[in-house]
Amino acid sequence: LVLIISMEALFKPFGTLQSVFWLDLRSLALFRVLLGLIIIGDVIDRSSTLRVHYTEEGVMNRIDVLQHERVDYNLTIHGMNGSVFFQSCMMVLHAIFALLLCVGWKTRLMHFLVYLWTMSLHIHAPYVGHGGDTYCRVILFFSLFLPLGKVWSVDSAMKSGVANGKISRGRTFAPVGNVASAAFIYQVMTMYMISTFLKTGLEWYELNTASFWALRLKYFSTPLGHFLAHYPDTLRFLTWAVLKWEFWGPLMFISPIFPQFMRLFACIGFIVLHVSFGLCLRLGFFTFITNTTIMALLPSCVWEFLSAKVWSTEARRHSTVGFSAKSSFSRCIALLLKHFILTGETETFVLEEKTAVGAELEVDDKSSRIWLHVHEPFRRQSLCNVEALVYVLRRLSPLTSIPSKLLCLLPKSFYLQLDTAAGAIHDFTATRTVISGGDGRRRPDSAAADFLHTTKKTGKTLLRRLIYIYLLWMMICILGENLNHIGYPMGFPPRSSYWMVYSTRTDQNWNMFCPRPPRKSFYYVMPGKLMDDTPVELWRNGGITWETWEPTFGEIDWSEPDIPFTFYNHRWFKHMENGFNSAHDFPKMRFGQWVCREFNSRTLGNRRLKSFEVWISFLEAQEDGSYEQVGHSKMWDQDCFLSSASLLP
Repeated sequence: LVLIISMEALFKPFGTLQSVFWLDLRSLALFRVLLGLIIIGDVIDRSSTLRVHYTEEGVMNRIDVLQHERVDYNLTIHGMNGSVFFQSCMMVLHAIFALLLCVGWKTRLMHFLVYLWTMSLHIHAPYVGHGGDTYCRVILFFSLFLPLGKVWSVDSAMKSGVANGKISRGRTFAPVGNVASAAFIYQVMTMYMISTFLKTGLEWYELNTASFWALRLKYFSTPLGHFLAHYPDTLRFLTWAVLKWEFWGPLMFISPIFPQFMRLFACIGFIVLHVSFGLCLRLGFFTFITNTTIMALLPSCVWEFLSAKVWSTEARRHSTVGFSAKSSFSRCIALLLKHFILTGETETFVLEEKTAVGAELEVDDKSSRIWLHVHEPFRRQSLCNVEALVYVLRRLSPLTSIPSKLLCLLPKSFYLQLDTAAGAIHDFTATRTVISGGDGRRRPDSAAADFLHTTKKTGKTLLRRLIYIYLLWMMICILGENLNHIGYPMGFPPRSSYWMVYSTRTDQNWNMFCPRPPRKSFYYVMPGKLMDDTPVELWRNGGITWETWEPTFGEIDWSEPDIPFTFYNHRWFKHMENGFNSAHDFPKMRFGQWVCREFNSRTLGNRRLKSFEVWISFLEAQEDGSYEQVGHSKMWDQDCFLSSASLLP
């Protein structure tokens, strides 16, 4: 309540048409940072099964994927080579691009490379993908046209000028509202609203038992989900609330009445929704990418409140941070602090042009080695170099004030060595030129400058209009594809134009738990035979997917295991689900060949694997909370010593 009342802009009743689709630059910067971090986390997660899922030594063959999975649009860099070394290099490059996107260095280029690598990775290993990967692709595509690097980035820091002895930000925090921002919001709204039209089962609309059945799924449900499943009446209300919120909540993102309040209310609602989903269901990457996307929609009033009520302190208002214009090292440190660490209340100035600091900064041999200076009149403190840097991190920054407390654990010798090294770099980069005005850039002749400026402006305007036309057409194509999924074909645009959607991999289908959550859980049993006909179980509790797995010989156990722990991770779960439900047989065959190779590479002599079968056992959830075994089904039969041509029908 205090948060809402303290924000004056929150209750402005009406906004312009453009303001309906605005996005705050600071929210976009936060989105950029979180997007880079979760991409890095996803790459690390995938790297744990790199050899198995992404190389020729694993369960898939890149040639099979190129032949059977949309040949016309399989533009994958990862498919150039199937070796472990090449795929490892691709993963490292993917993480590096995401890290550079996170800090905002060459933001547009790094964003495009992250999108390209992500799309290529998803095409290369389609059977380990899920809805979170699809959402990540489409969000990466539509956010590519947004100014993610305008604030809180290396790009914005390097573009700042020095005028009148101070660092100017060069960019304002004015929100951006155009076709690109409208397309981004449109995509976010599409996922939620289309999914409500696909939820046509009675469990969603009349019985309100969809949440109950979803939490009864053995693999997906977490311990908290199992606990909530004992309260069906509460879950009926939650089912009704989720369905209504997924339809009406997205409309609050573009409300022209009380736009800031409605946008903030919608953001909080969806964050609570996805955090709750993540606590009750094993959704993997989906929880992180959805919450990250909501960060881009935070209204300006949130940042205004934080700046005025939370981040503002006496020290930050009255302190001044000085740097030497003679050193590119000192200038770089000051720019990074100004754009990443300091709030807008802290003044940053050029030491050579600041006379109010006093006699302590008289130009002499000692002061010439000052590359960073902090002066706080409120406490009458003046610190230089490393001491000044530590003070900035601990007292002047809301971002680093808590983590920087760990700096006190470092020995004094470390600070002395750091100060010596920084001083040497400062001396090496020092120049005789003092920047006293402007941004220090060389200016061309006025006539040439006018011509270049006009040409550049015309080119940018033309390119911007072409991009907007392209985005509008993409929005129409995506709308048509989603309407086809819910059974209301639009007839326009023609199917022949959908190549634009498939080539950018923005094709989408939000059908999880649609038209109703399944009632059946399943687990796999893989009985095998050795060369001496000794039986062996290959999948019990993760089985051969674990490097440390030890085979169990003898009688096969068909009883229910602890299902979530029968898979090494959620990527293995999706591979088994998608691969064995595929219309093609090659995923099953490649999996069978990998099991034979993997088992026989770990054992010697007569204990080599001769053949095995893949069975799936079903458990159907009952209304009283129990489960009933409803049979087994044979999915695949693998002979380890037959050729691929003999295995395929």
